[in-house]
Amino acid sequence: MTTLFIKKITDALLKNKNFKNFIEALGGRNFPLTVEGPKGSFLSFFIAETARLVRRQSLVLFPTEREMEEFSRDLSLTGVEYYTFPSWETLPYTEQNLQAPILGRRALALKALLTGKPCIIATTLRAFLSPLGDPEVLKHYLITLKKGTPINPIN
Repeated sequence: MTTLFIKKITDALLKNKNFKNFIEALGGRNFPLTVEGPKGSFLSFFIAETARLVRRQSLVLFPTEREMEEFSRDLSLTGVEYYTFPSWETLPYTEQNLQAPILGRRALALKALLTGKPCIIATTLRAFLSPLGDPEVLKHYLITLKKGTPINPIN
């Protein structure tokens, strides 16, 4: 039932003249582009379909964590690959313990960004503005672990 509903929304979006013009402008990299109107769950469908058609990384910036999480829940229904890049929820350079789930989500999003994998990255303004290391240095330390494969801790 949900799949049919999603398909109907997607089909209607693909037939829309304004959406076709938007995708054409995006593909031609005619920036800046302004989009007004998509809100709530429809925003997730709009972004997902855009990402499917342009096949590049897409960054979606939200003012708050709550809005990012709501968008992510809706986006999970579309079947598109996405990651969330949450803020640390602590002040920089403080002695507070880092939360493992936040660290994991940030690491997955950074890996997707570093490898150039076509996907959607949803983040908040606070996380977007937090400093990160040099991408070339981070790429150097990027490793992929697979179950059953031995690792050399010295390298």
